[in-house]
This record gives sequence, C-alpha cells and structure tokens, in this order.
Amino acid sequence: MTSPDSVVPSPPHRPPDPFRRPWHIALGIALVLSAAFATAQVLYWAAPEITSPLPWMRIYLLPQPPALRLTRVLLYSGWGVALVLAAVLYGATRAGRVRVVRVCRAAILTVLLLPYAVMALDTLAGAPLTALLCLATSAVALLAVHRVQLYLRLPARLTLLAFAWGALVGSGFAIVMSMWFGWYAGGYLLDFERPRGSIRTLLALFALNADFFSEVGKAAGVALVLLVFRRYVDGVVSGLVLGAASGIGLNLTETVRYMAETLGVLVGVPLVTLIAAGPFVVLCLLLLRRGLRDQAAVLRAALPVETASGTGAVTPAEGGLLLSPGRRLLLELAVWRRDGTAGLRHLIRLQQAQLRLLHDPLPHRSDEVRQLKGLPPLSPNPTLPIDQGVSS
Repeated sequence: MTSPDSVVPSPPHRPPDPFRRPWHIALGIALVLSAAFATAQVLYWAAPEITSPLPWMRIYLLPQPPALRLTRVLLYSGWGVALVLAAVLYGATRAGRVRVVRVCRAAILTVLLLPYAVMALDTLAGAPLTALLCLATSAVALLAVHRVQLYLRLPARLTLLAFAWGALVGSGFAIVMSMWFGWYAGGYLLDFERPRGSIRTLLALFALNADFFSEVGKAAGVALVLLVFRRYVDGVVSGLVLGAASGIGLNLTETVRYMAETLGVLVGVPLVTLIAAGPFVVLCLLLLRRGLRDQAAVLRAALPVETASGTGAVTPAEGGLLLSPGRRLLLELAVWRRDGTAGLRHLIRLQQAQLRLLHDPLPHRSDEVRQLKGLPPLSPNPTLPIDQGVSS
C-alpha cells in the first residue's frame, strides 16, 4: 500500500500555445511595413508641388540621398521577388515539400524586410568611430538587460538578434519613413500666407511621425523573434528583454545620427526622450517585476513534482539553489575562479536545462539534464541532443 508521502504531485496546468500559425502572423507583420512604405510613396507622388521662391524652402526640394534611392529599388524589387516566391511556396505546400516551404518563407521575409537596413548601415558607416564608441556602451546595456532574467534566460543569440534588428531594420525603417515624410509633408501642410503656423504644425507632426515609426519598427522585430523562436519564450520577462534589446539597437543608430548634429540636439533629444518615455520605462520595470514573480511561482510549484519523480535531474538541494538567483550568481563566480570559462559555461547550461525542465517537464528534458550531469538517460532511445542554445 502506497503511503501518502510517496504520492507524486500532479504537474501544474500549462496554457496552450496562443500562436497557432506563426508564419502567417510573421508575413502579416512584414506586409504591414511594406504597406506603410507604399502609402508614403503614394503620398509623395500625389503631393502638391512646392513652388515658393523663398530660400528656406529649398530644404524641401533637396535631392534624395543615394542610400534612400537604393532602399526604394531594393524594396520594389523585393515585392516582385516575393510574388514569385509566393507562387513557388504555394506549389511546394501542395506537394508537401517541407524544406522548400521553409526556404521560401525565410526568403520572402528577407526580401521584404532587409532593404530597410540600407539606411541604418549608411548612418553607421558614415561615422565609424562614433559607432564604435556607442557600441561599447550598448554592449554594457545589453549585458544588464540579459542579466535581469533571474531564472529562465533567453539564449544570448536571440537577445543579440533583437538588438541587431533594432540597430539595422527597425532604425532603418524609421529613418526611411521619417525622410519620406519630410519630402511629401511640406506639399500638404505648408501655408505660404501663414508660414509660421504651418511650420510649427509640420515640425510637430515630423516628430510624431518619427516616434511612431520608431516604435513600429522595434515592435515588429520583437514580434518576429517571439514567433519564430517561441519555444524559448517563457512569458512577459522574455518579451520585455527582447523589447529592451531592440530598443538598445535602435538607440545605437539614432545616437550615431544625433552625434553629428549640434549641441542642442544632444541635449534636447535625451531630455524629450526622458519626458516622453519615462512613464513607459517605469511601466516596463513594474511588468518585469511581476513577470519574474510569476515565473518564480511556476518554478516553485513544479519543483516538488520533479524532485518526487525520482529521475535525479533535480534534487531538493539543487531546487533551492535554482530558485535563488543570488546564490546561483555566487556559485557561478566560484566555478569561474576554479574551472575557468569552460566550467562556468557547463554550469550555466546545466542550470538552464534544469530550469527549463521545471518550466516544461518534457521527458527528453530529463535526459538532457542527466546527460549534463554525466548520468545515463532514462529513455531507451533518446533522440534529442542537448540544447546547445542555452544562454550564458
């Protein structure tokens, strides 16, 4: 007869995956960006011509820079290539050719999104020394953002991917849309009978346009990473980390642009950003705190289930350590001093594998943890290798 103490607790309930069709959502995000650019083109072509003889009006008649012209060509070409690939994708889907389907999907997203990076690359290449200086401070910020994940951590490559999106595609999209607004808005908004009032309106809308499309560019990258790599996403904390990484990347490119301006921009832009974004930063910090608490509660509830299962993947002593970020940090420092980088990487891989086992108690995860401990697997024919993507 089984004693009550030996009964294994039932595992906690897991909500279903809300993203049933990630490819369609990702394509929709790319099409939204393309639709925004196409709308700007239509507004540019339909804008009334500026014929004022005033000298200061020449700023609205300047020729387009080469990087912007290249972006237009790549986007127009990308739309054509995407249509051809869509036909190939349709045929491959009906024929069940999985590899061709995956390649076509990735290629469609690439040709629709990568052209925006031209403007960002042009900005960074125009001031390489400034870009290197800003990159150093951005790396410190990225490390801090990565370490706020006290329990489960996203793989470092995903944090870097979100950062690269913000620095290249997100910022490039924002620059493109901002520049196009500068070209077509004057024709619609300038009133030559009352130029002072119309100039104020134009400048205010210019700032709102730049802020809006900056946020759209960052959000699009976060959504794409969450969709494509959703198996690593563990709730609100993962989303906040990816959002912060994308914002750091966009801030890198924008800072390089602003460093070329006057002192007023260097002082005014940070001040305006602090006033406008300060409340949202506080909100994100509160969400992060709540997300970490929820994550800890899930892990704490799953710990007795795993330790009572008898797999040896997580022992009671290890469970207490896993749920204490401060103790884990001290252990990481001790292992690094004793065993160097290799020992530290192995420890972090083991602890992250154990945390993921507690979060998602799948059979193959127990074998991954046991293999990292040097123990034989429990499954007779383990098929899944150790996850090499666990972040340090």
